[in-house]
Amino acid sequence: MNKPYVVENGYTVPIQAPLVNESCLPPFECLDNNGICAYFTVNPDVIKKYLEPTPFEYYSNVCYAYVSDWNNATVTDGTNYGFFDSGIGIPVLYRGRKGIHILFEYEDQDYAIAAGRELWGYPKKYGEVSLEEKDGIIRGTVRKNGKDIIQLEVDTTQQLTTPISRPALFPHFQIKVMPKPDGPGIEYKKILSRDPSADFKTKSYTEHPVKVKFEGIPHNRLDEFTPIEVFGASLTVGDAYVTNETGWTKVEEVFE
Repeated sequence: MNKPYVVENGYTVPIQAPLVNESCLPPFECLDNNGICAYFTVNPDVIKKYLEPTPFEYYSNVCYAYVSDWNNATVTDGTNYGFFDSGIGIPVLYRGRKGIHILFEYEDQDYAIAAGRELWGYPKKYGEVSLEEKDGIIRGTVRKNGKDIIQLEVDTTQQLTTPISRPALFPHFQIKVMPKPDGPGIEYKKILSRDPSADFKTKSYTEHPVKVKFEGIPHNRLDEFTPIEVFGASLTVGDAYVTNETGWTKVEEVFE
């Protein structure tokens, strides 16, 4: 027999049974977190177009797309909150600092989507995300509205002869937006920065050839980021620790 549910007074609605509660907050960890990340160039005008409604500036056209397995994510009491994560990051300048703006992001669990969006301004949407390996080929896929909008195919049987010149992967500069509840418009925008990289303990890192394919659907025009040149992909395995010291964001600027 199930124990009676203790009614909460949470951070998000429904406050009595919130989607984002203390279990979604730092600290938590994901041991043997693994993923693939493909690096490529795109048309600079595309990046500049997507930066127009932001305070961020263009400085490079080297972008990345990733698929990551967070299914070992556990909170301090040992409860598992696993999920898959995928997206596209673009390089930006903010107040003279180089970083990454995660422009598109997809996850397969509602609590992971809500926590990232409502806490830290990540643009998370639902997608059927998978990461599978067969005969040395790792395929990372995001399927949404019946289409595979992200397809990464990494050939781990081959090593790159030239190391990837990677952009600055952190900090992430994100925009948390709150719409007005009483009519059209925006109540506020907060520019946030986040860098949990110091608490990621890498166990293995290799670089391999990769095939990259994007498909666009309404409000998810990933096809505009079709690569001009693909440099390769990294395969990383490590222990991710999302701590109270580095797991939260810093509020950089507020627009009302």
